[in-house]
Amino acid sequence: MVSLRNSYIVIFCVKERLVQMQTHMARPSLKLLQEVDTRWNSTYQMLQRIYDLREPVGAAVASLLTDIPPLTAGEYMIVGECLSILSPYNDATVELSEEKRVSASKVIPLLKMLNHALAEEMPNKTTLMAQQLADSLSSHLRDELHQLQSMSIMTLPTLLDPRFKTLGFLSQTKATEAVKRLTSECAFIINKHTPPQPATTASQAEGPSTSSGMFFMLYTGLILIYYIK
Repeated sequence: MVSLRNSYIVIFCVKERLVQMQTHMARPSLKLLQEVDTRWNSTYQMLQRIYDLREPVGAAVASLLTDIPPLTAGEYMIVGECLSILSPYNDATVELSEEKRVSASKVIPLLKMLNHALAEEMPNKTTLMAQQLADSLSSHLRDELHQLQSMSIMTLPTLLDPRFKTLGFLSQTKATEAVKRLTSECAFIINKHTPPQPATTASQAEGPSTSSGMFFMLYTGLILIYYIK
């Protein structure tokens, strides 16, 4: 009980000292953040905050007689490099969480964006832990993209979204396969909605019985041409 009470006293003193240090450095008064188990990006935000406040945090801890070890310059470098790797993931999480209805068409393009961002970040990392994090995320992304780009339930929404079409795919081979699946789906729908035509005389050939089927085929064909162009 005494140990727990002392811990609360130390935490309170550090908080107060942190506010004083930020005021002394003419910086806005910000608090450290605590991660939440149910939100991965709360860990990102916690690390981002302590990285941004590394100078006043270091000064506050050093000015108090506590057993709390301050982070070293090398550890802050690791945190900084890991944050730059995770930043696109946080941006994607924020974008999706702000939408009331998330479309499946965004999944593959977002993963493509993350893969591109990782490819740009990986050569710039110097710490082993950041390199291992980037390698692990990149491997996982490639596996996920390979699987998702083979699923009609994910590829057709991306293909039919006028914002992305075939440009939303990482693999153009997978995009071509998705176009073929869409073409097959349209052909199936056209055949399903086109009634069999009985033998007719010349005077009946232009009757209204075939107009709806022809209109449906024309409409479906135009949609197909527009979205895969």
